[in-house]
Amino acid sequence: MDLAAPTRDLKNGCLTSYPELVLFTTWGNVQDYASNDPAGRDLQPLAGLVDSHGTDAFLAAVAQLIHEDQADVTVPTVHKAKGREWLHVRIADDFQPPSGSNQQDNTGCPYPAGSTTAKPALPTLP
Repeated sequence: MDLAAPTRDLKNGCLTSYPELVLFTTWGNVQDYASNDPAGRDLQPLAGLVDSHGTDAFLAAVAQLIHEDQADVTVPTVHKAKGREWLHVRIADDFQPPSGSNQQDNTGCPYPAGSTTAKPALPTLP
């Protein structure tokens, strides 16, 4: 929510004081930075969501989120998940395993480096 409202402000032609967006004067500047500057890669997911669905849909989706302690499923980035101790973890198929890994799960998919024991594959979510 902290990032969604300032995004809406920029799209409506208003400046924002939100730290990650304070240097941008228009939404077009954000889009250009996210698309063309390697340092802007962190903003690509935000720009893509806002451009595809609009700020109102983005704000509505964010408003429906619940705290992690109450969630049945948590979908973090790999970086956010690091160090957590969950009973079950599922890695999306777009996460590339390290090259040269010869360890595989029971479906034939390679494990990331550092995995030493086979773990049961989780069922596919609908």
